Amino acid sequence: MQEDLERRIDDDTPALTIYAQMGAIMDHDTRDRLGELGGLPTLVLHGHEDALVPVERARELAELVPGSRLVLLPSCGHVLATDAEEDTAFAILEQLDRCSLHL
Repeated sequence: MQEDLERRIDDDTPALTIYAQMGAIMDHDTRDRLGELGGLPTLVLHGHEDALVPVERARELAELVPGSRLVLLPSCGHVLATDAEEDTAFAILEQLDRCSLHL
């Protein structure tokens, strides 16, 4: 956690960006269109211990995208790349392998 916090402190993203992102999250809802993704190889990757976005939202997303695959990373929070770097990379590479089989 300390290492992750230090990386974020070193990030020079303007504070206004964070507020703009929060506003976009609050106003953006395309759940009614997710069915259009049916047939596309879709991976829903989510940290099981995510305190920012509950795991139930990942399950909902996977249910709304026909044929998607849900992977929940144990002992992982919101920041997959630092909370579970190897498991995240493995899940993405596995998904890419699955996609290449359908070409």
